[in-house]
Amino acid sequence: MASAIQSVEGAKLLTAPKPGSGGNAETIAVVELSGKATLSAVTAAVENAKTPHRDHSPPGVDAVVAGKLKPSATPEAITEALKKANLVEE
Repeated sequence: MASAIQSVEGAKLLTAPKPGSGGNAETIAVVELSGKATLSAVTAAVENAKTPHRDHSPPGVDAVVAGKLKPSATPEAITEALKKANLVEE
């Protein structure tokens, strides 16, 4: 999935996706867009990624958080903050 994201011109992978976890096997990636890069191009790249489990669990994008995050923000911290704000269905 990382290589699919990086294939989008202007998409810089700040936090690489790790194998999915949780009930929905979710993966979080932090991507910085510049130049011609768009969210729709990154979404299309993820959805078309040739992942090992594509046949029974195709990759997709469930949510996008736009904005500039602090360098210390981790996927776990972002998820925890969303849970504390009661913005995540469990």
